Parts: sequence; structure tokens; C-alpha cells
Amino acid sequence: MQNAILFSAAGYQWQGQTFLAKTRTAPTTSLRVTSCKMEKQSLLIVDDHPMVCSLLASLAERDETLKVCGEASGVQEALSIAQKAKPDAAIIDISLDDGNGVDLLKRLLRIQPEMKILVCSMHDESVFAPRVVDVGGLGFINKRAPHEQIVEALRAVMAGELWLSPEMRQRLEENHGTTELTGIHSLSNRELEVLRLIAQGMTPAKMAEQLHLSVKTVDAHREKIKRKLGMSSAAELLRYAVQWSLEGS
Repeated sequence: MQNAILFSAAGYQWQGQTFLAKTRTAPTTSLRVTSCKMEKQSLLIVDDHPMVCSLLASLAERDETLKVCGEASGVQEALSIAQKAKPDAAIIDISLDDGNGVDLLKRLLRIQPEMKILVCSMHDESVFAPRVVDVGGLGFINKRAPHEQIVEALRAVMAGELWLSPEMRQRLEENHGTTELTGIHSLSNRELEVLRLIAQGMTPAKMAEQLHLSVKTVDAHREKIKRKLGMSSAAELLRYAVQWSLEGS
């Protein structure tokens, strides 16, 4: 049984070199052929753990059609590399040094609209996969997945196919436009980012600085999060945020 379901999202076109033949005038004829290698596709890797970046680079290099053009630990570094290298694809995490993967995904696609992006994260697929697909990502896979499956997911995304677990695809098909989201699923991308920063123990002032918002706006997000999660105190929210963060770390 396959570990994930693939279905076509876009076409994919390979490019290669042409055989070069040369015939001599001597009594015997020989044929000389150049190597027929496919042009490698460039890949950007974004994760705030250097060891994970190295592992993903090693896995990507198992595919002879891929080359890693850069590794980044945060949003700004990734955007800088993308501006210069214009990668064909990217594999990114959700939690990054200076932001989140969903926001980065949107910004990368503004730089390179044809970029194929796979999210590889420990966070809950049911919470983030719909958001990833909604903003233009082509797949979501958990970091706990076997290495062979991560390589398979990357190849699928590079081929323009959408990669999701069978359970996630079924859930999206069943819930599309029919189910009201509740709990953690009801939080906006910005509210999830605030929740992540709460888990890190940041003060509202520090959050406002990192997110380029006012303290008043951050406080409003915190109140919305508490309301959506059915919480009444900041301490309760902090406990929930830390637990949620640990589950996805």
C-alpha cells in the first residue's frame, strides 16, 4: 500500500542534451556520443536546525536531477537566497528563526511564481496542510516520515504533483466548504504565529517588534486566540501554547 496519494497538479518538462554523432571517412566507422544528462533542478532548503538542513540536503542529493542551491535558517535569509538563485523548488519548515513557513511560502511564490514548495515539519498536518495548499504549496510531510518517503514526496512535488497523506486528502475532500473549523483549526495564520511566540515566552512588546505590529494588535490577537480556544486566562493560554509547541518540535 502506498504511503501517500498523488494526483496531478501541473505538468513537468525535462530538458536534456542531444546525442552528437561523428562519422569518419576511414574504412571503419565509429560513433562518439556525449553524455546525455538531464539539467538539474535547483532546491532551496529552509530549516532552523542545521542538522536537519544537512540531512535534507543529503536526501535530495540521492536524486541525480536535483542540486541544492542554498540552505537557510530563517525567512529573511531564505528570501535573500531566493532572490539571487531563483530556485526551482524549496523544502521548508513551519517554525523558523524569524517567522513561519506559511508566510515564507507566500513570499517565495511572489519571487518565483513557478517554484514548487514542499513543507516538511513536525507540526500537525491537519492544522497546517490545508493552509499550505491554500497559499500555493504542493505538499506537506512530517519530519518523522521514513527518509525514503521524504525523498518520494520531494520527487512528486518536483514533478508538479500534490503530496498529502491519504488521511489528509480524505479529510480535505470531506470538509471542503462544509465544516466550520473549531479549536486550533480555527486560528488564522497570524494567530498561530502569535501562539508560537507565546510558547517561546515572548512578551507582547517583543512579539510586536518581531511581527512588525503594534502591541495593541498583538493583545487583540491574544484575546481572539483565547476566545477561539475557550480559555479565560493568560496562564491557561501559555500552558496550551507550550504543549502545542512541544508536540510540534
